[in-house]
Amino acid sequence: MIKSRLRMGMVPGIQLHLFDENTKACMDGLPINESAQFDATDVVNGKLDAYLERQIKMLDEIDYPIVLFFINKFNLYAYKLFGASGKDKYFSVEEKEGKEALYNKYGDKSIPDGPERVRDAWKRLRGIMDKTGASSHISLASHTGAGHQNTAFSYPNVDFKYFSHLQSWNKLQNYWPGDDIIDFIGMSAYWLVLSKNKNERSLFGSAYYWNREIQNSGWKNTPLFFAELAPKAEPDFAELKRRNYMPDYIRYNLKDVIPNNYPVSFVLFITPPFSMDRNEAIRAFTDAVINNDFYADSVNLRGAEKILAK
Repeated sequence: MIKSRLRMGMVPGIQLHLFDENTKACMDGLPINESAQFDATDVVNGKLDAYLERQIKMLDEIDYPIVLFFINKFNLYAYKLFGASGKDKYFSVEEKEGKEALYNKYGDKSIPDGPERVRDAWKRLRGIMDKTGASSHISLASHTGAGHQNTAFSYPNVDFKYFSHLQSWNKLQNYWPGDDIIDFIGMSAYWLVLSKNKNERSLFGSAYYWNREIQNSGWKNTPLFFAELAPKAEPDFAELKRRNYMPDYIRYNLKDVIPNNYPVSFVLFITPPFSMDRNEAIRAFTDAVINNDFYADSVNLRGAEKILAK
């Protein structure tokens, strides 16, 4: 079954979430107290090494390739990893100490502290994977939020400082961990408008600056993917009520935008709202994906060749 699904191009994936301190207390048989969520700073500081090693060892026992997603929407997630503690929000640090304080509380003074901590958390997890041997068949992946560095993906009457994905420090190069750490870099791909205007809330606009930064950074040779591909549920968007919107969405994005503008390695759908409950949508998906030579029969995952050769 695993071989057949790999040959069909299916991607077996698992998301590794950072749990909260109460979960760890339960696992360790300790009293439960009010506590905060663990984050990338705790990973970098080694606080979660034992937990991560247990998870990776369990995954290592699975005898087929896996894509492990870790710290998703990382360009949004980094906003709270600033300050000497690694637990402060960037705008609070900047307001109290100035912009330079976003760079000089941790590690390399030329890289903003939030992105640097995300980068180092990936590197620490990869080190654990290497130690257990899991890197032979587990590919590590992470994705940004939608609309990276695109002001169309903001809201009126909200202070600019709260849009972390638009800040000058939030460049994808700042997250680059070096070769052989992250196998796939992606973007959250839920948006609505069917257009190739980079300044609209469309898949094309969402990925425009994201892709441009990738192609001009250390990430340029890292395979791409789209996560969460589906129309974003916004009640004021009248097109969602149109009968043929979903078939048009499928054909426009999967048959045109992705193959012709952003040739990613794989796509992850959200169901719902990626609705396939009508014949028109099924026919559109068949036309756009199943009968489209762009979508290969396999994905280049760590360990896939060994499994398929058995």
